[in-house]
Amino acid sequence: MWSWLPTQASTDVSLRVTLDRDRLADLLAPVAAVGDEAVLRVTPDALTVRAADDGHTRSVTATIDADACSQYAVTPGRLAVDLSALRAAIAADATISAETDPVTLAYATDDPALTVSLPTVTHEQPVDPTPEGKVPQLSEWPGGATLHHRAEPLTEVCDYFAAIAEVVAVEYDGSRNAFRIERVAAHSADDAPRRTGTYERTADELPGETVAATVRATFDSALLRDLVAATPGDARLRLDIADAHPLRLGWTSTHPDQRGDTPVEVTALLAPRQMPARDDTDTE
Repeated sequence: MWSWLPTQASTDVSLRVTLDRDRLADLLAPVAAVGDEAVLRVTPDALTVRAADDGHTRSVTATIDADACSQYAVTPGRLAVDLSALRAAIAADATISAETDPVTLAYATDDPALTVSLPTVTHEQPVDPTPEGKVPQLSEWPGGATLHHRAEPLTEVCDYFAAIAEVVAVEYDGSRNAFRIERVAAHSADDAPRRTGTYERTADELPGETVAATVRATFDSALLRDLVAATPGDARLRLDIADAHPLRLGWTSTHPDQRGDTPVEVTALLAPRQMPARDDTDTE
């Protein structure tokens, strides 16, 4: 299984950060694809939210620069937060206040809770200032492929495969200069997929940097669907494919009426499915 490494953080973390409500929503939304528990990491330059699932197969990280906040005073560190409660508070406020109304996040070591002050709602929750962060180890990225895809059609593709197959193979075929997703039999990585379960686009249709080499890995289709579904429909989704590392997805989240604002940068990782080896002695 892939290595998910804990990192150390100071327990003296503090913050007082003010930003637009829609920016905070953009920061939290993609991380919700993984779960309700998240780690809020503050640095002098950026605010980051990260979540990893219990099965150690997925991780999503969303980051916004300090420059996108009207107030940014922090002591670097990390806090474990209840993501579902935080998003519920934002949703309750959204029915009344404008998207650009300011939101303030405040926490200090002598306070009992993280306070989120919205125009119509004040949300408080206890936090853990010593969380363990878990992310896939990506110290190296071997030769693979990088392609770009519009999120909305890819979301529909992933919905389809999640409905018909437990496992899919994601591949860049250097010989055909094409990107494809296809179903794979869950009991054996070597079984040929049914041709009725294949999606393919040429590299010309998916502009981006590629390398002339075939790379292929298998993934749980439902988990892949959840990560892609977290992408804004109009986003350009970057796919980094390598056969021995987690699939890496990346995108920016922006609003068309706020061009020029610093976007939220998102990186999602999905570990390959460990397929059982074919048993040649199995006669069934």
